[in-house]
Amino acid sequence: MAREYVVENNDFSEFEHLTLDRVDRNGTHYYTDCKCPKCGGTGNIYYYAHVEGGVCFLCGGSGVHPTQVIVRRAEYQRELDAKRLERARKAAPAVNAAFLEREGFSKDGKTYIVLGDTYAIREDLKAAGAKFSYNLGWHFPEPNSDYATREITKDTIVFQDDEETVTVLRELPNGVLDWPYDVYYLQEYVKHLQEEYKASLAPVTEFFGELGQKVELKLSLSRRSFFDTQWGSTALYAFTDSEGHHFIWKTASWPDSMTKVNEGDSIVLKGTIKEHNEYKGCKQTVLTRCKIVA
Repeated sequence: MAREYVVENNDFSEFEHLTLDRVDRNGTHYYTDCKCPKCGGTGNIYYYAHVEGGVCFLCGGSGVHPTQVIVRRAEYQRELDAKRLERARKAAPAVNAAFLEREGFSKDGKTYIVLGDTYAIREDLKAAGAKFSYNLGWHFPEPNSDYATREITKDTIVFQDDEETVTVLRELPNGVLDWPYDVYYLQEYVKHLQEEYKASLAPVTEFFGELGQKVELKLSLSRRSFFDTQWGSTALYAFTDSEGHHFIWKTASWPDSMTKVNEGDSIVLKGTIKEHNEYKGCKQTVLTRCKIVA
C-alpha cells in the first residue's frame, strides 16, 4: 500500500533519501522506499523475539520491502479535494436517500419512535416493519396507529448549549447525512422520551396520613424483594390499599408471618408512618414497626 504525503511550497527535500521514480504533469512525485516499514530496515522486531527470534515476517529478515511513496503539492491536493467534495455533493441526494431508508427514516427525514416496553413485542414490531437501532430503539419510518410513537425528524435538536447544537442526524461538509459525532446525546434524548412516556402512564398517587401517625390498614401485597446492606439483609414489602395508596415496609427482622403471604393476598397491618417519598413518579408512604394483625 502506498504512503501519501503533501508538501508546502514545493519542498520535496524531505524525501531526497528515497528513490525518485517519476514526476507527473501535476508535479506529483512518485518515490520508492526500500526500507521495510514494519521493522524499519533492521529485519528484526525485538518485542517479538519470542516468535522465531523476532524476524520480521514482512521482509523475511532482509530489511527490504519496497513501498511506493506519493508526494503531492499542497496546491494540487487542494484541487483534488475540491473536486472530490463537488462529486460527493452531487452524489449526496442518492446517498442520503439510501441512508434514510436503511436507518428507518421516511424520505423527508422523519421517523416514529415506539414508546413503552418494546422488548416483549420486538418480534411483532419487526413483522410490522419497524427497525431497531442502538441510537433510537425500535422505530417506524411512517406513522403506525397500532403503537404509541413519538415523531422526530433528522433536524430535531437533542442537545444544545452555547457551544454546540446536536440534531438527530448531522450533515457533513459534503452534504451526506450521518449520525451525530457523539451519539450519547441522541441516546439520552430518546431515553428521556421513554421516561416521559412511562411517567404519563403512571397512576396518580397521593401520600397517606401524617408522619408519626399510627395506622391499622387493610393492604394487598404487590411485591416483595430482598437486598443486602452494610447492616445485613433487608426485606422490602410493597402494598397498596383499595384507594390506590402505595405503602412500603422495610425490615431486617424477616417476620415469619410474611412468609405465608403471597403477592395479591390481603392482610391487616398495624404500623407507624415513617416518611413520605417518591419513586419513579409514584408517591409512597413508608411504614415502620409493623405487625400483621389479620
